[in-house]
Amino acid sequence: MILPVKKERTKCFDRLSYIHSLNRKDAIADKIASSFKENDSYVQVYKNFNYDEMFDIWCYNGTAQDKIEPYKKFLSYPYSDIKFRIGDYVSFDYRNDGTMSHFLIESCDYQKTYDVSGRMWLINQELKWLDNDGVLQNYKAVFQDSLTYTNFKYGATGFIEQNGSIVVLVKQDDTTKNIYINQRFMFSGIPYKVKQILKSVDSSFLEIYLFKTPALQEDNIEDNIAFNGKDVIENSMDEVEIIPAVSEISYGDRIEFSVYNYANGEKRNDTFVFTGSGIDEEFYKLETIGGNNFAVTCLKPNDKNTLSIICKNSESGEQTVKSLWLTEGGWI
Repeated sequence: MILPVKKERTKCFDRLSYIHSLNRKDAIADKIASSFKENDSYVQVYKNFNYDEMFDIWCYNGTAQDKIEPYKKFLSYPYSDIKFRIGDYVSFDYRNDGTMSHFLIESCDYQKTYDVSGRMWLINQELKWLDNDGVLQNYKAVFQDSLTYTNFKYGATGFIEQNGSIVVLVKQDDTTKNIYINQRFMFSGIPYKVKQILKSVDSSFLEIYLFKTPALQEDNIEDNIAFNGKDVIENSMDEVEIIPAVSEISYGDRIEFSVYNYANGEKRNDTFVFTGSGIDEEFYKLETIGGNNFAVTCLKPNDKNTLSIICKNSESGEQTVKSLWLTEGGWI
């Protein structure tokens, strides 16, 4: 049995596969711990901006070679209890230049305390806004274009959020969970408006989809703080609602959806034209039911790409996309 020490061009996670045949958890942890710090990928990190305590991890490349949108994979030292969770911030001298870089943990496997591993994204922006009391809120965040993020996350081809141009990843807590649809934010002097918020990934993690929106005179471009006054909120309640809010359909199941258009917060009786794209028709059956209802049946699972149902407003021509995974049942 060979321990995973100092062998280049070998992924850290692959080095651990041999130990899963051991029967005792303590024995496995001892094997990993005995040479953990000798590995080329070993690094000491801080967590959640607490610089009084350090933790040991293996950290290595997980992104494409160009590293335009860099993420890293990590493996925690086999502590007796779990030290890292989704939504945690991890900090260390990533660039080897004496400055601290920060990462946000997007995924993490907690099944075995000796094999706590996951993926984390490099922080590259700040999410700033004034709350209802006029207090500045500032969170370290990951700013990505929608195409890059969805391509990576949902398969080789991916899908594009038609009404969103960026994705922001941020820690979910008692403050960020109050971010709302149509709230405005600013990055590098460019204002964006929230189109969709995904909170279902983990209770400590948010995915926020936004699209560009016109600048307002009240925007603070110098400090990157977008204006969200009462007038803006009242006049921005235009959205399309698709219910039920499900993201997957299991093999053989049929689900009916309703689409409603809201203008200034009031529901309208708009009609829509529904078309499917993203995957071949052999995987699904799409039915139009009246002017604002449709049904989708999963004929065959597809774990590579999502089915995109394009809902085109018959009057305005505006398009809204409903993305659905066609699954064998329970794989997400």
